Amino acid sequence: MTIRPIEEKDDQAIAQIIKKSLEAVGLDQEGTAYTDPQLNHLTSYYSEAPKSQYFVMSSENKILGGAGYARLTPEIAELQKCYVTKEARRQGIASALIEHLEQEAKEDDYQAIYLESSSLLKEAISFYRHHGYEKLSKPLPNNQNHHAMDIWMMKKL
Repeated sequence: MTIRPIEEKDDQAIAQIIKKSLEAVGLDQEGTAYTDPQLNHLTSYYSEAPKSQYFVMSSENKILGGAGYARLTPEIAELQKCYVTKEARRQGIASALIEHLEQEAKEDDYQAIYLESSSLLKEAISFYRHHGYEKLSKPLPNNQNHHAMDIWMMKKL
């Protein structure tokens, strides 16, 4: 298995992983990543945004998952679109992606990583807690328009 920066050839596979994951819990709606305008073009989105990156985990040319970060403030990155296929869950893939992403964010001089999630994603919340993310009482200001998200977390790097 390999973690690498996203390439244009990966865009549709990652978009499908994200959509299927959100559909499975009823989050295929406005105010979630499901309707993000950049969802089908993550390569260009992350390559154009300053101090932002998106990584995929692949095995034998199959995309198993991905995760990215983008600038929220000069000191804080936002963890974005961390999803793995249903078949790849509980195999350490998301953990490897998060650890890689956190190291890259640190090298980009970020001091913390913020994320938004949904209380419907109980396994994800548990996963983030396990990786040192702590709940916040309210969201940090941002332009993602994910108003359906009701869990906000942050981790110091």
